[in-house]
Amino acid sequence: MFNFKALLSDVLVEKGKTFKDLENAGIICERSFYQYKDFTPYLPTVIEIANYLQVSLDYLSGRTAENRFVEYDLKRLSFYDNLIKIMKSADIDQSRLAKDLDIGRTNFVYWRKGRLPKLATLVRLADYLNCNIDDLLYRI
Repeated sequence: MFNFKALLSDVLVEKGKTFKDLENAGIICERSFYQYKDFTPYLPTVIEIANYLQVSLDYLSGRTAENRFVEYDLKRLSFYDNLIKIMKSADIDQSRLAKDLDIGRTNFVYWRKGRLPKLATLVRLADYLNCNIDDLLYRI
């Protein structure tokens, strides 16, 4: 299971920061932090955390040991369009992706309408499609 709390804790220690620093910056509250073992926050919150700590989402999620941070801009996200481009280049259709990753097909409708997945879903998609999380968001 994806344990965002453990991953975040490791990066906080590395950066010489504490949870209290995130709380004082108005990014997350104490109650939320302790629930991150079982779920990840909404993606815009994760992006705020990544920007504050100056880490890439691939680094924050433990997908890579190399931090290639470039500040994230929520206004420039194009997740759905990039997902479709990457799927086409890998010759994978929505049915196959949904089946292989056990992702509800209705998610594609939500994503097309602008809803963003959680970080754990982005990690699964990036692993499956052999790409970076940043590629899925907007850096293509």
